Amino acid sequence: MYKVLLVDDEVIIREGLKNNIDWKMHDMEVIATAEDGLDALEIVKNKHPDIIITDIKMAFMDGLQLISEVKSISPDTLIIFISGHDEFNYARKAIGLGAFDYVLKPIELDYLAKLLNKAQDKLNRSKKMESELAHLQELYEGSKPILLESVFKDVIFGRRINVKTELEKLNISIGEMVFATAILNIAEFAYIASNMTIEEIIRLDDCMQRIVDEVLEKLDFQINFTWREPCEKVLFLFSENRDLFLNETRNCLATIRERIDEETGMEAITALSGIFDKTEEINRSFQQACDTMNYSAISDRSISSEYDQIKSSFGKMDRIDSLADEEILDAINDGDMNRLKQIVSLISDKTASRGSENIQFMHHTALTVFFSVIYALNRSGYLIDEVLENPVLSYRKIFECDTMASIEETLLDFFQEIVDFLNMKKVGKTGEIISRAQQFIREHYHESALALDNVADYVNISVCYFSTLFRKETGKTFKDYLTSVRINKAKELLSKSDLKTFEICYKVGYENPTYFSTLFKKTEGISPSQYRAKQDI
Repeated sequence: MYKVLLVDDEVIIREGLKNNIDWKMHDMEVIATAEDGLDALEIVKNKHPDIIITDIKMAFMDGLQLISEVKSISPDTLIIFISGHDEFNYARKAIGLGAFDYVLKPIELDYLAKLLNKAQDKLNRSKKMESELAHLQELYEGSKPILLESVFKDVIFGRRINVKTELEKLNISIGEMVFATAILNIAEFAYIASNMTIEEIIRLDDCMQRIVDEVLEKLDFQINFTWREPCEKVLFLFSENRDLFLNETRNCLATIRERIDEETGMEAITALSGIFDKTEEINRSFQQACDTMNYSAISDRSISSEYDQIKSSFGKMDRIDSLADEEILDAINDGDMNRLKQIVSLISDKTASRGSENIQFMHHTALTVFFSVIYALNRSGYLIDEVLENPVLSYRKIFECDTMASIEETLLDFFQEIVDFLNMKKVGKTGEIISRAQQFIREHYHESALALDNVADYVNISVCYFSTLFRKETGKTFKDYLTSVRINKAKELLSKSDLKTFEICYKVGYENPTYFSTLFKKTEGISPSQYRAKQDI
């Protein structure tokens, strides 16, 4: 059954939704309820709901903040917003942030039931797609040694490894072999994919992979490895036959292009690096293939491009990524996200000026920037696994973008993750950062508007990263810690002052005396007046 989380600061709405909808009919169950966005976020992290039904306006963290946080940690979760008529602009913003749909107050259960049917259909389709992808991945990995795959992923992401040694561990000797890297994809794929279903993309991808495997199997390559992404392939080709290698590689790529055209009716394009004989240059080989594909995307759009044939043109080419690389690295080192936004916007504007068909160029520009940053970090002594939680996922997010805006957003998320990491290194140990945050909270707890983002800004870390870090270091959520500081201060005032309960409520940062009393009792087991009475005995 699909898991549902209900979020609303009014208990009557939470319980009403929980008890008045036939959840089983939708193959769903309510796993939890929450009274505000912060509570909901913790439940999302621990219980991973498939659907969230939430109010837009709530204390601590409103619905718009909640969707941003949820989408960063659980992008597949569907979110349905509850909105008043006077909050329609909020609902529109929510849809823009990725909400699935919204329902207006007062809630019509029949209409909500229709939305749940719609959500169920989408989840069923996603489940089927994930099952098919898992099956395809299983078939693929079963045909290729998983450790060989790991070696070449390390190459792509710039990890410092000795490829020769790693291959020898797999009983693969590269001896005196020469090698090259080729990239294969479908021309104007971003535009074509926008008119295809997920199932059609999967079938196309599977067809491409089958053709590549069949062609390579018949040729005299001692080692070949294909790194698979949706409708884009990165081929690492090795051979002992130095004299025939270039012609064999050209014939191999031509055969692959022809067969893809015959079987799919789509035009395949390839980009080939130069030929190398030193394994430590595999990274360089891969980068040359990327540069060649970039050139092809913005110049004559040749179906077959080779680095050695066009490298003299690079100096004349308007290579936006190269122009931006140095500025990007400087901005990352400075932690200047505003400057990074300007650079990404500039890249996007220059790409857009070429025409909408050049989203493919934007893809490759973004990916080239992605790898340039990774290699720069690597040269600075940082392991990519230390910087990024999931490097492969970061790559896929860029590749799977289908609009200029989504590419911009994904690049900025990537930069933010790196800036956060470097800020941690610059500021000092994690414990010191959290200590500063705790001190800030103790100094500002009395401000009713104090929120997670205020503290995150103070220590110069993104909200999502700070939230995770704070809980990891303190064992408490930000909300729980703030509550404990406020309640402890309230206890002190109840014991040592004659202030009335409602006055204490305001002094410790709460605006609603009823809410304060309820929270106090929930935390201490007795009401504020009972607590004061005990202190007087």
